[in-house]
Amino acid sequence: MTANRLEYIDLARAIAVVSVIAYHFLRIDEIWGMSTFINTYFLSLFFFISGLLMHPKAEIKWLIKKMKRLLIPLIAFSSVFISVSAWCNDTSLTDTVLSMVWSDSKGGYWFVYTLFAAISLIWLVHYAYIKWNSPRWVYGLAVLLPWLIACGLCILLPQDITYLLSIPSFRRYYPFILMGMICQKERIQNTIHKTGVYGFVTMGYILFTILSLWKFQTVVSNISFCIWFITNIFGCVCIIEICRRICTRTHIHSLIQWLSEDSLGIYLGQFIIRCATKKTFMALPLSPYITFFPYTLLLLVVSVTMNRLIRKNSITTKIFLGQ
Repeated sequence: MTANRLEYIDLARAIAVVSVIAYHFLRIDEIWGMSTFINTYFLSLFFFISGLLMHPKAEIKWLIKKMKRLLIPLIAFSSVFISVSAWCNDTSLTDTVLSMVWSDSKGGYWFVYTLFAAISLIWLVHYAYIKWNSPRWVYGLAVLLPWLIACGLCILLPQDITYLLSIPSFRRYYPFILMGMICQKERIQNTIHKTGVYGFVTMGYILFTILSLWKFQTVVSNISFCIWFITNIFGCVCIIEICRRICTRTHIHSLIQWLSEDSLGIYLGQFIIRCATKKTFMALPLSPYITFFPYTLLLLVVSVTMNRLIRKNSITTKIFLGQ
């Protein structure tokens, strides 16, 4: 199970990181349904995988290790991004920083910030659970509490404050980490793998994706959010199971392992490359249907190459990859 699991997790993570690059194609809104389709699984899949691999220990050094792994690359890449963005957009560093800080997306870097916040809160709950020897049901309620608080804060606090703390993003994606933690159990994985549950999930994903493309291309209401949420749950389970079935029949290519190993660096680095090429790309008099795949492939190749070069030096590996 261990070796096989690592391979299918690598494949799923590679799919997620390629989808991230595709989703941030500069003219993706001009391609009908593309952003809606990718949004049925891609970032949720990252959080779901994090939940699958979440094995918190009641030790502060476990949290410190996670902090180094996530926050150091976040600071390094975002510093470069701010400089490049200020230069390309002819704005001051102060204005660029403020625009990032006061937006929920944080220039795209909200993902790492939100992921670390989720991991920290889950660790805190786990630490209290172990220390106080609490019942299992108390642990279940406690890990759900941060999401309930985030929902309340989004209602009570001004929008600027919630965006400052990326609370809306946390509220949207935190449940997928919990879903991944639930699916850690071998019994649940085997139930999906060996029974008709997989067929039901796949059919549900297809139907809800069609519904999203037809009726709910943007998440602007409670109903559209519910459709998006259910679709993403189906999407995460479906893709993980497809990857698992593929990896039981064949071994994945080393390129897939590279994409998985460097997924954090690729995610953070591609925003810098995209920012640096934005003006040149937007000036091209070509249809987005023509440029979508070449530009996505170019961004992927440059991002992977950049991360491979970063790994050649121990100092840059620590700074930009947190390893």
